[in-house]
Amino acid sequence: MNPGFGGGGFHNERATTVDPVPYALLKQARHSGQLNLSNRSLAEIPAKVWKINTDIPEEAENVSLGEDNERWWDQIDLVKLIAASNQLKTIPDDIQNLPALTVIDFHDNHINEISDEVGSLQELVKVNISHNELETLPSSLCRLEKLVSLHITDNKLTELPDEFGYMT
Repeated sequence: MNPGFGGGGFHNERATTVDPVPYALLKQARHSGQLNLSNRSLAEIPAKVWKINTDIPEEAENVSLGEDNERWWDQIDLVKLIAASNQLKTIPDDIQNLPALTVIDFHDNHINEISDEVGSLQELVKVNISHNELETLPSSLCRLEKLVSLHITDNKLTELPDEFGYMT
């Protein structure tokens, strides 16, 4: 058998990896306050997302005061984070690095654990964690005073925190 033929077609020696969260997407999020990471096959949210409000962006390296350039120092904090339809298993402690969030949407993942740090996000108005594998909810979720919408359907919840009944 000739090694150059058969066996399923052509093979590219240099495999290219695609950044699931390209820099342009983060740059846009710094100006809009919204980041949509849906359908990116993410097993976890990259560290650069959790640091979006604190890391100095690349455009800061070439500071120009001309009118035609966007001013990186005018960036706004992330207020909306959507990471639906991925392979996420947790919402980690790092979520506390995004205190201005008003909306988080992590529906349709494999999340079985939510950090108690979600309770530090006092601006949260809407949380969608439906269609996951949660068995419990952190009690800190119940202390979110501005929360208006909480979607938790289609999980493996068998009980709710005692504080759940005191939510306003």
